Amino acid sequence: MPKTGWTFGNYTVPVDDWGKVLTADDIRYTYLWGIDLVATNGEWYTDQQIEHHVASATREIERALDLSIHKRVLKCQPEDGDEFDEEEDPYPYRHDKWAKTGRLVLRRRPVLSVERFEIYTITDQLILDLKSWLRIDHRKGVLNWFPRVGPSGDIKASPSFFALGLNWNVGDYPHGYKVDYTAGMKDAAAVPEDLRDIIGKAAAVKALNIVGDGFI
Repeated sequence: MPKTGWTFGNYTVPVDDWGKVLTADDIRYTYLWGIDLVATNGEWYTDQQIEHHVASATREIERALDLSIHKRVLKCQPEDGDEFDEEEDPYPYRHDKWAKTGRLVLRRRPVLSVERFEIYTITDQLILDLKSWLRIDHRKGVLNWFPRVGPSGDIKASPSFFALGLNWNVGDYPHGYKVDYTAGMKDAAAVPEDLRDIIGKAAAVKALNIVGDGFI
């Protein structure tokens, strides 16, 4: 039976699917080449077990590098019925970042797209939709924004907000920005080869930790 995987040059990401970082054949016949994954009772290690280790290794690498590999939709304070993969808290407002034309480092990178970017008051009152101001550093996951000319009606905070001096010059406060965005690689084919290799080695170690007991 032909082997299928990135290391064999014959794996293709399916249409409308993110794909696989590595296939079971990649792990079994490349990263564990020469090792029969079979217990003393003759039972073979299944593809599903190997793919579990690949998924686990991928998540570990994501955390270690503060990186998103699988594509994920991240939503701030989602409502019932919203479709998303992970929920995130709002980001803090930092006056020094605002004063320097605006800068916010997102918790996940790379960034594929930003669906929502709004600034709120310290009392959770919407001030302005900043999405049209955005300049995105997709690889680093950094948002920069620059003011655009628009009607004063775009600013949605009440007059009392400014009358009380609670304006954008106020000191730092939590939950100032609410961001919905999509992070990760476009699909499995976009994963760099060196990163794929690290994941393969980590998955192989995980598999050997289990299979080794069967050898003994």
